[in-house]
Amino acid sequence: HTRWSVTGVQTCALPIYKSLLERCIERLGLTELVVLGRGLPDWKLDYKVTLLRDFLAGDGAAEHVLCLDADDVLMLEGPRAIFERYHHAGGGLLFSSTAWNWPWSQACWDFENEVGADADPAHRHLNSGGFIGHSDEVRRYLAEIDEARRSHAPWCSAREGFDDQLAWRGLHRRHHPAIRVDMHCSIFVRFDEHR
Repeated sequence: HTRWSVTGVQTCALPIYKSLLERCIERLGLTELVVLGRGLPDWKLDYKVTLLRDFLAGDGAAEHVLCLDADDVLMLEGPRAIFERYHHAGGGLLFSSTAWNWPWSQACWDFENEVGADADPAHRHLNSGGFIGHSDEVRRYLAEIDEARRSHAPWCSAREGFDDQLAWRGLHRRHHPAIRVDMHCSIFVRFDEHR
């Protein structure tokens, strides 16, 4: 039996309503959800790294973590079904996908297109809004990102400063195939008005 942490990263500072993820969890009848970042007076992309890093360093973390942006991800099945699909997909650290090169990085774009040559172009690129993996692996990668973030390393800095998605895309290039994109939508399916 595998223990899970379903972690929602609250990506805005409005504490007055339930996030989309919380409403999904409630609809599924699940009781275990950790929402990180609720009630912060502001929001910075750094928090998507530091809040999760701090949570995983504590006693509340389970063996695996499913981390989802709280306001733009729908959760349609519970952790048991998701874990079965994750295991069938080969484990590791698995990210949701997108069609976009955001934030812009020619090196990441080229790499993602190369490793995803057999996938639909709408699902080749890493989206950090949803990922699933073993907590120990996530901790290790978060430490690498946090060190780069604090030193302002160019591989995780966009024009506006640190960007968590650019950091994860950079790690994807460094650590593939241990870090992969769910290009065949076995767990994550991207939805937007352009699809």
